[in-house]
Amino acid sequence: MLAGLLWLTLHLTYTQAQTVYQNNFEAAGNAGSEWQPASFATTPKGARRFIGRFANEGTTLTLGNLPAHSAVTVSFDLLVIQSWDGSNTGFGPDLWEWSVGGERTLLRATFSNSSDAGLRQSYPDSYPYSLNAGGTGAAERNTLGFPTVPSYSGGTDSVYRMTNTFAHSGGRLVLRFGAGGLESAVNESWGLDNVVVTVSQPPGGVVEWSAPVFDIGETNTVATVQVRRSGATNLPVSVAFATASGTAIAGADFVTTSGVLEFAAGKRGQGTISDFEWLQSATFIFA
Repeated sequence: MLAGLLWLTLHLTYTQAQTVYQNNFEAAGNAGSEWQPASFATTPKGARRFIGRFANEGTTLTLGNLPAHSAVTVSFDLLVIQSWDGSNTGFGPDLWEWSVGGERTLLRATFSNSSDAGLRQSYPDSYPYSLNAGGTGAAERNTLGFPTVPSYSGGTDSVYRMTNTFAHSGGRLVLRFGAGGLESAVNESWGLDNVVVTVSQPPGGVVEWSAPVFDIGETNTVATVQVRRSGATNLPVSVAFATASGTAIAGADFVTTSGVLEFAAGKRGQGTISDFEWLQSATFIFA
């Protein structure tokens, strides 16, 4: 049985980024064939125009002719609209995810607009890890003016500000966004707004986790996790890391750890962070 979750974060800044795509969808016609399929809606309150409303069908953003790069950063607002039920298996789970080309998943999580203890969500953790209160991590709640859903004990909408940086070097980028387990767009839907894509060539390369989630068994007391370096390697690079409490609590479930991982010039591939000690079993969630 898992004692809980803890976060393991890397701290690395990517500079000299070049914006290759930016869209707030406010003007009709300012989104073209890069989105497939594409439909647009306006929030009842504030008249914000966004791409959506989608249910389980999803949408794909395709960008071509990208300049030379080794890293991509994507940021956007995720609008979670009406009666999402989170990780509840009787009504859901109501899942949302996005990936690079449908192959590398960047996030797969459940969301809920309810304060009901039976309708908790996984976000900001990956599904099926953790049960957080509905709306956890949202930048806005109940600000868009969507109507309430009869018999649903919760709010009407949430806005989440998403961002992710990952290794990528090709001239074509495909991002897929989708959901599953939703009833219909009439009462459970989602959309995207304020999408920004930048590319960069970090002089020290791109350093990222080798996996998004790392499970530790009860019989282990020390963990070893790996980070991966790609892109430019002609310079040495130092990456700070640190653990932080999730549902697992520092001092009670694990021993707080921090440090610096060093990659020498010319070294690529995987580096190892080891000697994470905990008092009970746990799961690392990487960020």
